[in-house]
Amino acid sequence: MTTRVWLILSLWLAAATPAAASMQFWPFGTDAERLIQDARLARQRLDFAGAATLLDDAITQDPHLEAKVLHERGLIARDRGDLETALSLLKRAADMDGTLPARVDQAGVLVQLGRWPEAVEVLRQAFDERGTSLTVDQVTGDKRFVKLGTLKPYQEVIDAARSEQSGPFGRVLIRLERLQASANSAEYGLQRLAVWLGFVRELATEPVTLVVLLVLLGLFLTFGINQLGLFRPPWNLFAGMLTASALWSGATRAVTNGQSMAPVTVLCALVSVMVMWFIGFAVRTAWHRYQLAKMGAGDPFAPEHLADTLLLVDEVSRLGHRISGSRKRDQRVLAEALRQAGETLRERLDKGT
Repeated sequence: MTTRVWLILSLWLAAATPAAASMQFWPFGTDAERLIQDARLARQRLDFAGAATLLDDAITQDPHLEAKVLHERGLIARDRGDLETALSLLKRAADMDGTLPARVDQAGVLVQLGRWPEAVEVLRQAFDERGTSLTVDQVTGDKRFVKLGTLKPYQEVIDAARSEQSGPFGRVLIRLERLQASANSAEYGLQRLAVWLGFVRELATEPVTLVVLLVLLGLFLTFGINQLGLFRPPWNLFAGMLTASALWSGATRAVTNGQSMAPVTVLCALVSVMVMWFIGFAVRTAWHRYQLAKMGAGDPFAPEHLADTLLLVDEVSRLGHRISGSRKRDQRVLAEALRQAGETLRERLDKGT
């Protein structure tokens, strides 16, 4: 088996690599995205070391999530009180992906540092970048920006954003952004579906997969032949595999115009089935011999005990015939003798089983 085949099978079964993670269907997050969610929960529990470890694992699995990881690292630094580091990380995250709330969080850190004019400019930039996806109510309802309420530049930014979002042009922008978000989601889903279909196609063309499919087809035909009672084991298995091999060879030659690898696949499948049959036969024979050895001297049909067993059977039969032809007063004695002989025979047989 080639290294490539082992790699594909490991991706299929374990899904332990970033490529495998990307093969999941789009209603579900990737492993890296779930790690970021776990890191967010760990941060909320004040488990900063655990959150950092989860983020390291996430960026290792999917480097494309660097912006989200930087955003979460910035929030960790903020919660730990390292505001300057948090400011730097949040700025980098916002510059990389303007759709994240990192710019708003950056403004919140600037407010904590007392740099209010810079915070106002960052909020203005956030409105410019995110448009109607960042509503005015989100900012005005944020407790971090209550201190900015008396600043005229802040009021001007809020008024301008509210005017833009409440006007007819703002409503059109909202609808366009919703359409764009739907299109992005559909594109993301189709990309994942394409990756999954590509993986299935590559797996289906591997020799190991073809051998497994041929073996399953052969076992299915063997079951049908066995139901008809045409052959006894193991000839029904041979007939099923030969029939499946013939059908497989004909189908693959018709599909590939005679360029298929059907002989190699058929040979591998037949060898695999024969090996499994011989292993099963050997195990069954060994188990049968083990059972015989376990019974040992208690086997009433063993050669050294067979004569005594037959004598008991003959005695039971003889007593039964005597009872049917004897007088009534003798039947009681004969019935008791028959009962004792029958119990002895039954105990001997039960001990053997």
